[in-house]
Amino acid sequence: DDLKLQFNNIGGDLRYDSASGLQAPVINTTLFEKPLLINISSRKTAGNLLIDINGNGSAGAADVARWSNLKPLQMLSGEFSYKAALTVGTTSNQQDKPLGQLQVTSDMTGVSAPLPAPFVAQAGVKKPLVLTVDLYRDNRQDYRLEFNKQLSGALGMRQGQLFGGELVLLGETAILPLQAGPLVIRGNLPSGD
Repeated sequence: DDLKLQFNNIGGDLRYDSASGLQAPVINTTLFEKPLLINISSRKTAGNLLIDINGNGSAGAADVARWSNLKPLQMLSGEFSYKAALTVGTTSNQQDKPLGQLQVTSDMTGVSAPLPAPFVAQAGVKKPLVLTVDLYRDNRQDYRLEFNKQLSGALGMRQGQLFGGELVLLGETAILPLQAGPLVIRGNLPSGD
């Protein structure tokens, strides 16, 4: 499915040759109306070409909430910097092996959210976020999320629909589903409000 990410003002040199693959040491663009610096490199392994696309940028929480159309993100305010790394290639013809992986990391220092304790998020405090998406054939993705040692998520998507998953609050690492099922939310909260 189209992610509808709008890159504007793209500039830089892109090179390809059969010996070294795709190369672009510096590409400047904007995403979410903020500068994004990208570099592209390729690696050849035993019969495969892997393309690494790395980016450094920043975004406003409100812009990401609008783009994602996820209502829970609308409570966030502020801006954050992020690093993104996408690796794609023809690493396997097997259905159960990923074709690529996207990883987005941020310390979310500039973001705040009016949440109850212990989930309160204040600007100026580091709140590490790691989002990893494994990309498979047949429009299949597996999402893994770790946020501030408070939330762990694992979601499977098939053909744009939720296959199953879990969100774990203040606990162990969430596990990807092996078969279709619901989204399970579990955890232990020290108190309620």
